[in-house]
Amino acid sequence: MYESASAILKMESVLNMITLYGRPVAFLYYSDRASSTRSRMTIRERTREIGTIRAIGMQRKDVRNSFLYETGFLALFASLAGVAAAFIAMWAISLYAFNTQDNPFGMLLIKGHISFVPTFFLP
Repeated sequence: MYESASAILKMESVLNMITLYGRPVAFLYYSDRASSTRSRMTIRERTREIGTIRAIGMQRKDVRNSFLYETGFLALFASLAGVAAAFIAMWAISLYAFNTQDNPFGMLLIKGHISFVPTFFLP
């Protein structure tokens, strides 16, 4: 029993390290891809609008800043919505009771339920 528990603890530490280093890299990569794709689409769709506001007298940096603000606010609100959806999903999953009889998955459950404890700071 102690050998299998130590193996599980080693596996947990390896998975924590992978998560600790993999999550920021994946986040930066996918956020860069998403923002650049969205920015290109927005600029292509609004070519006439950009031309009109430039003809009225808006400077290039002001046009650029308006697109950057729009993308930033969209990313902020989408991230907040994603976090809220994740918490709701965790709550809904934790309501489901699993049958732990003759199931090794049972050692990860608390009274037959998955328990999520979100941490906001790295240890």
